[in-house]
Amino acid sequence: FEKTVQKQDLSGIELIKIPKDPKDENYAYLLQDVLRSKLKAIGSNSEFRRLVTQGAITVNGQKIRDIQFHLEPDIEYQVKVGKTRFFKIIIR
Repeated sequence: FEKTVQKQDLSGIELIKIPKDPKDENYAYLLQDVLRSKLKAIGSNSEFRRLVTQGAITVNGQKIRDIQFHLEPDIEYQVKVGKTRFFKIIIR
């Protein structure tokens, strides 16, 4: 807890690999879909919208203000949801 939350050291966080869409290698996933469907980090689309509106979701240190934010393939993202949920995500 102290290392991850207080010092924001994400070195101990496991990298989550999400497979690319087999139909389109360049397909960019919506952050909302990844957090809700694949990681089960949020319960609903409305919860995602509320968190974005409140500035509670950051990607690579930047607050997300667009609910249509996409995750591009082959880029590693550090995602923070709220104060204590951290994820390292890559689409491969």
